[in-house]
Formats: sequence, structure tokens, C-alpha cells
Amino acid sequence: AAGAHSILNHILSEDETHDGKGSSSQERVVYPFAADRWMNEVDASQQRFQAVTFPDKPLHQSIRGSLSYTVGDFVDVYANRTSNEFDAIVTCFFLDTATNLFEYLSVIISLLKDTGGVWINVGPVQWHGNALVQPSVVELKAILETMGFSIQHWSLDTQPVPYRNDITALRSTKIDAYLPLRFVAVWNRKAEGASCDQQQHDTTNNNSFEQIQQIRNAVYGITAATTSSKSPMSGTADNDGE
Repeated sequence: AAGAHSILNHILSEDETHDGKGSSSQERVVYPFAADRWMNEVDASQQRFQAVTFPDKPLHQSIRGSLSYTVGDFVDVYANRTSNEFDAIVTCFFLDTATNLFEYLSVIISLLKDTGGVWINVGPVQWHGNALVQPSVVELKAILETMGFSIQHWSLDTQPVPYRNDITALRSTKIDAYLPLRFVAVWNRKAEGASCDQQQHDTTNNNSFEQIQQIRNAVYGITAATTSSKSPMSGTADNDGE
């Protein structure tokens, strides 16, 4: 079984076109460019009312399993879920929507299995204007490693990935694309009584850890001050989606 989450209600519309058995019950048609001035700069008369149908590819009839959707703020929805519930978490164009990055990280850690829980991420690091901290890609990697993640893969795309439309379609004089950060991180909660090697590693990174803790405490302090009676884990993130 798998669960999907988004703060955008219209994401559910595609799921509603399926009968739950892997087949499409009906085809939907949308007009995504009708009211988008950026996508009609070149030839509005011909391109504005172009229709798009979905699903754009037929679903295989033998698909099995279950998929559930949850709509809402990520922190609000998942902060009180059962701990260590998921073997893997996949985040797509998501991380930089955080108001409080450490809230996102705390929730993700609480959801992953203590040993071998996998976090797969793809998306830009274009922190929204309401972000309390805006670490660079290098700083983000240091934060994850300091918190206990083992980085298995870490890379930045060198070719732009179109965001809202195919950049070769010549709809706009502006390119809307990103160079996503892709990483695979494995979570293993430290057991009590770490080995000598681990203790030495912890000592080496003590200064970095203290710096991260200072940032984390400062962020939580700001969050608490702006939310009155809410706790730092009460869900102050305003993740509008990319």
C-alpha cells in the first residue's frame, strides 16, 4: 500500500478518473493555458485554448495494490501519525515549500523506519519567501548528515527540467524550468552506546552539530513567537506547492 499527499485539492481529480482497479473509467479534458498569460506570449490565438487530456497514457490493467491520497498541510497531517510507519518517503518538488525546514525534517524522521528508512527527493531548492531558513544545497547536505542521514546519492541535474510546459513548445519568451536536486538518504537512528568510531565521528562533527542546533532552536523560537499557543510541531508550514 502507498499513500500520497498534496496541499492542492485539484490533484485528486486525476485519481477520481480511475475505478480503483488500475483502469481509467473516463477521460478528462482540461485547458491549462486559457488564463495563463505567460504561456500565451507567442501566439495566443492558436495556443490559448489547446486542450490536454489525462491520463495521458493508458494504465496497465494488471496494476495491483492500493493508493490513498491525503490533502492538507504536510506538518498538520503527519505530525501526529504513527511513528516509524513508512519504509520509504518520496518528495517531489516539495522541500523548498517549507516555512520551517526543521519541521519538515522532524516529521520525515518520525515517519521513517528507525533502521533503513529511505528518503528519495527530487526538486529545486528555490526556497519560498516565507522560509525561515534558506540553506544552500551544500548546507542542506550537511544538515541531513548531521541529523543522522546517510547520503547514498546526491546530484544536481545539468539539464533544465520543464516545470509547467515543454520549453521547446515556443509558448513563452521566458523559460520556466529547474535544475532539480536529487538525493537518496537512509535514516538509521543512533542506538544508545555508540561505537568508538561513531563517537569519534560525532566529536569531529560536534561544532557543526552545535551550529545546526542553534539554527534549529532559533527557527523554533521564531515559530513559537509567531504562533502563540502552538508548539513548534503544531504545523506552521505554509507549503503552497511549486
